Amino acid sequence: MTVYDLDAPTGSGWWHWAVSNIPADVRSLKLNASAGKSPPAGAVESVTDFGTPGYGGVCPSPGDKAHRYIVTIHALETADIGVTPQTLPAMAGFSRCGTVLGSASLTVTYGR
Repeated sequence: MTVYDLDAPTGSGWWHWAVSNIPADVRSLKLNASAGKSPPAGAVESVTDFGTPGYGGVCPSPGDKAHRYIVTIHALETADIGVTPQTLPAMAGFSRCGTVLGSASLTVTYGR
């Protein structure tokens, strides 16, 4: 599962969250499921563009337009794609290649 800011002023967007190896029987995430508080057993949160693993909240810079945040979940044919907390989101995406059975995305907009 990923949360990606398409409109971050970086030239390449901004990864707010990347979590892999969520067990197939998980149907929802608990409130505050990130940062070691209550992620599903076996799930791995990878480093984001904030420089640490875990969810980094959304908040465009003051005066910036509203940003589009893409939340994506992938169903995989394997339970473990070999990521660690140090795996960058782009590398986790590469590790998913060839294992994706299906995906769903939701785009939400947020501004100050």
